Amino acid sequence: MTTRFGRRSALRVMSVTGVGLLAATPEAAAAPAAAPAYVDRDDPRYDELTTGVNQRWVAEPEYIAVPRTTEEVVAAVQRAVDEHKTLSVRSGGHCLADHVFNDSVTAVVDMSAMTHVSYDAQRGAFGVEAGALLLNVYDELYKSWGVTIPGGFCYSVGIGGHVCGGGFGLLSRRDGLTVDHLYGVEIVVVGPDRVARAVLATREPGDPLRDLWWGNTGGGGGNFGVITRYWFRSPGVRGPAPRDQLVNPPEKVLVSAVPVPWAALTEERFVRLLRNVGRWYEANSAVDSPYIALSGSVTLTHASSGALTLLTQIDAGVTDARTLLDDYLRALLDGVADASIITPPKLFPWLRATRLLSTGSAIGNNPAVRSDNHAAYHLRGHTDEQAAIIYGALTSDEIHNHHAMVVINPVGGRVGAVGPADTAVAQRGAIMKVLYQSLWTDPADDAVNIAWATRLFRAVYADTGNVPVPNDRTDGCYINYPDTGAADPDANLSGIPWHELYYKGNYARLQYVKSVWDPHDIFHHPQSIRLP
Repeated sequence: MTTRFGRRSALRVMSVTGVGLLAATPEAAAAPAAAPAYVDRDDPRYDELTTGVNQRWVAEPEYIAVPRTTEEVVAAVQRAVDEHKTLSVRSGGHCLADHVFNDSVTAVVDMSAMTHVSYDAQRGAFGVEAGALLLNVYDELYKSWGVTIPGGFCYSVGIGGHVCGGGFGLLSRRDGLTVDHLYGVEIVVVGPDRVARAVLATREPGDPLRDLWWGNTGGGGGNFGVITRYWFRSPGVRGPAPRDQLVNPPEKVLVSAVPVPWAALTEERFVRLLRNVGRWYEANSAVDSPYIALSGSVTLTHASSGALTLLTQIDAGVTDARTLLDDYLRALLDGVADASIITPPKLFPWLRATRLLSTGSAIGNNPAVRSDNHAAYHLRGHTDEQAAIIYGALTSDEIHNHHAMVVINPVGGRVGAVGPADTAVAQRGAIMKVLYQSLWTDPADDAVNIAWATRLFRAVYADTGNVPVPNDRTDGCYINYPDTGAADPDANLSGIPWHELYYKGNYARLQYVKSVWDPHDIFHHPQSIRLP
């Protein structure tokens, strides 16, 4: 097949067969192949390793491999290939859909034992193994070297799937997406010869494996191989010291949490709040905005919770930080609630604030949690009609769940400084991500919660076929918040295929990467990138 990437295909095939292979030490080359721990159905660890955070998704694989080194990952993948297993990969277990755990899975590679964080002076880059949890990564990078990555603020998310889906968090408006600082990716792939190999792909312009690096900058997990380690170094580094190679977080941040009582909200005021939110981010999301150091979330919980929450963080070191924060909150509350509900923010060292915010959700930390999730990128705020639909759902007697919610996270800022084709993340112009979500713990409550979240999402985007199609207002979906409804013709009535919602114009190139690096489709799941 001829594609616009075909002129480089000879280099790519050569890469699969040798170029870019990770070198083994002489001792490793002489030793027998390393074997990971294998957990089968008779092992007491089995139940722990066959589900993730969302307890709706459970698999019954024949075994789970728990590797401790890249060599052991190679051995685990080779065994699965040789035995024709249906393979899936788990990092932190936070996949919101059934991509990791489902009825078809017969073998799992669990990366949770590979958590090392290091600095390589020769590369001038920080290595993070794929099983590390975000809060542990932040803790190690900051305490050891004074640096961080602009990743998510849920502490227990595994970095393995988070980064390859793009990765964003509270520092992204200031510093871009996580993948904007990704120098290289170590990954175990299976070539045309059905042999598993570990390779290193970097963003270097002359790297013959560069397309594989690119595919892992937003293509999502479970598509090309098993990622064993990420290497981080920011573009345009400032100097030779480790501290110069990556993002330096704020020394201190101001953190504000403003509850807006439901008792004070009419439908008119609620619609006004969402209008204010949309207009503010439309006006303040440029790359050079003085507000790029400000981020947070607008969490619209069901009326049974008693209050909505405006959670905001801003770098305390920027000029007039307190004034910027107060002006932002007043703008959102204009015509909604009296500004007297704004309490003074708390001043925290950055890492302490990160730890506090990332571990604050009681339901999110519950080992029995179940959830239903749908998400959209927005280029503009909600319309008044959409806001009224959200108000109706959040005040409905259909459900009485404090954790049924709509969460608005700002994007914009430095996220938009990177082109839509420079990484696999195509939605660089978005100003907001919106998550429609319900969390609960009792399986008996599955039907009502799933129906509530699904109906709300479809109603908000009913004018575009029940999904946020790329247009002048919405910009598709976030692959790290996967939604099986995007591929369901009874749910997605837009005529836009699921992969265009996630990847837009980048899908053809992702398919090319897939054809070169996973030609036998060893790594697949219900919404994985398809072979061309």
